Amino acid sequence: MGAHRWLRVGDGLGTLLPYGAGLLAIYVLSPFPRQLGAWSIVALVAGLSAAFLLSTVVHELGHVLAIRFAGVRPTAIHLLGPPDRVTFHVGGLQVGLGIKVGGEVEYPGRGVSAAQSAVIAAAGPAAELVIAPLVLLLPIARWAAVYLAVIMAADGLSNLIPAKTEDGSLSDGVTLIRARARARAAADIRQLLAAPDWSDRPDAGQRLINGWVLDVPAAEDYLKGLPDDKDALLRLYAQQWLLPERPETEFLNIVHALSWKVVAKPDIPARLADLATARVEWVLGHVNKRDDPEARPRPRDVRHTLAVVRLRQGQPADVRRLCADALAADLDPDDRATVLATVAMAKHQLYLLASARRALDEALALDPSADLVPEAVSMLGSGPPSLAATPPASVAGS
Repeated sequence: MGAHRWLRVGDGLGTLLPYGAGLLAIYVLSPFPRQLGAWSIVALVAGLSAAFLLSTVVHELGHVLAIRFAGVRPTAIHLLGPPDRVTFHVGGLQVGLGIKVGGEVEYPGRGVSAAQSAVIAAAGPAAELVIAPLVLLLPIARWAAVYLAVIMAADGLSNLIPAKTEDGSLSDGVTLIRARARARAAADIRQLLAAPDWSDRPDAGQRLINGWVLDVPAAEDYLKGLPDDKDALLRLYAQQWLLPERPETEFLNIVHALSWKVVAKPDIPARLADLATARVEWVLGHVNKRDDPEARPRPRDVRHTLAVVRLRQGQPADVRRLCADALAADLDPDDRATVLATVAMAKHQLYLLASARRALDEALALDPSADLVPEAVSMLGSGPPSLAATPPASVAGS
């Protein structure tokens, strides 16, 4: 059985554990009273909801305390998210509230060793296991206290099981068993970056990507800074990458992000545009299989990246279709401006000049400095496309 299938099995076990623990508490440890009144049932449901919420809060606070002991300040805490429905700040900490099971704490990884990362991962489940017995001291009915304590302890144990959920996120158990791999990856990245000609090595890109997947800050910092050095970006992107059959979500994110950084630059070589096509289509094939359309990278974002690739390849007729779901989504102004700029340049290449101008005007009204908008301004400002090419006969409308 492959690693990804084991992670799916772990997710199933982690999901079933709280339910099994609840049945154990109800029928063995402290059975329910024979008769429960209406208000008792309401109180039970409210208590169960509170137990899950309390477990989430305790779990994430455990992570926060471990992060602070590591000498790092957390930047955000998401309860029942992300995505967040409501956000506010407590001092310098952003707190977000969502509506899904689980939570997340964000913190800068630089300066955090593999051992500290493992401690931070273990701190969340450990906090639940420590607090669970204290629930028995609450001034509530004994059976209710036992039930709440068992649920909290079971949630802590389930988070220690290595698992991968449907949205691609990994449990704390995965972080724990990856501690040694992360330490090896950190040493490998240090060795790579210490070599004077490291960027010319054919495996540099693959090693940096693997380092990012394993949360090695040096690899992440370098890859995030690549857009400032176009030559280094294109050189790394041109290298051969091994694209796994069952990639992790973070790997999909990195491949998509780097592909976007490449195709967002005008005048990229044709061979890189063709390479971007293969990689973006590979990402799209995997994200289309997921149940959660909002899990990153989102299918609409990947399709928009593919639309820009088609633009670079001189295939503007595909752009509008690939941008359709992004245009229909509730995007931030800068993201929508980028999509509209893409559509404007495609329509310009298709000789739909008036429609192209309208799309560009809308993009300029939203954010004139967004990605691709300055390029669209330059393209449309240079006049109609060359008449050396004949507009496609199938193009119609605006």
